[in-house]
Amino acid sequence: SAPPEAAAASAPPEAAAAAVCLPADAPADEGEPSKPVQTNTSRCWTCNKKIGLLGFQCKCEYFFCAGHRASDKHECAFDYKAMGKQQLTQANPTITPEKLQGF
Repeated sequence: SAPPEAAAASAPPEAAAAAVCLPADAPADEGEPSKPVQTNTSRCWTCNKKIGLLGFQCKCEYFFCAGHRASDKHECAFDYKAMGKQQLTQANPTITPEKLQGF
């Protein structure tokens, strides 16, 4: 049998992009699938292109090339709408008038 290094070297580039680990602290079967962790941050998560030193990290915690940095270009799972609502709620608290005193 071939050593694991030889098997990894002969694998197609798509297989290298799929080589990710799952977090160790993730629950095994909670109902929702655990999110894979990007181990090679020098390559784009979508197209596996080399991104150099200044890759773009999205709020979904993956690194992308210039072509896939926008959230609509890489099927981003981060909920920007909920984040915006939360920021607006915190920045603008509800102001209620005091009750009028009777004359």
